[in-house]
Amino acid sequence: MTDGPLRRGAFTRRSALVGAGVCGLVAAGAGGFHAWLASGPGAASPDFLRQIANQVIPRSRTPGAGEVPEVLAFVNRAMPAGLYGGSETTLGALERALDGMVASSRFVKATSADQVKVLTAIDKDAFAHRAEAGQEAAVHALWRCVKEAIVVGYYTSETGGAHELAYELVPGRFDPDVPLGSVPYLSNYWLENVF
Repeated sequence: MTDGPLRRGAFTRRSALVGAGVCGLVAAGAGGFHAWLASGPGAASPDFLRQIANQVIPRSRTPGAGEVPEVLAFVNRAMPAGLYGGSETTLGALERALDGMVASSRFVKATSADQVKVLTAIDKDAFAHRAEAGQEAAVHALWRCVKEAIVVGYYTSETGGAHELAYELVPGRFDPDVPLGSVPYLSNYWLENVF
């Protein structure tokens, strides 16, 4: 078998194509397996994070948080990593909790007005009872960690940090009579809200 296609040391176009095909099948199988793992019982529906991110920071002169891919990627990585108190099941648990609070029984299918009404009520309670963390509803803790991740993800993205906020490297002068709302929020101190 010295002159056959499988002889030792022979590399043909056919063997390269077969090898590439096998690698492609393995990669496709791994991608499907990863998608199957991500859609487990703790996963949220695909539109859920985009919708709540757009409710937290809606579109104005800049895109809303749900329209910025970096924000969605950040939150999807932050939760399983345990940032802000999240876990792999945080988004799915929050979606299931919100599903029971809207008339359509699915938060992602509810109208924008219904979503805002539900999230406003939860937000008010979640931050009003922050000191009483041991006695609060689980949805409040879930909402706080997801909202914090959305806000941090947005204002550290290029859209939020460079286009939404203004940055003054060295403040130039003191101007005591600036009309309210005429100066954009400065990126130098956006993090102060965390403390």
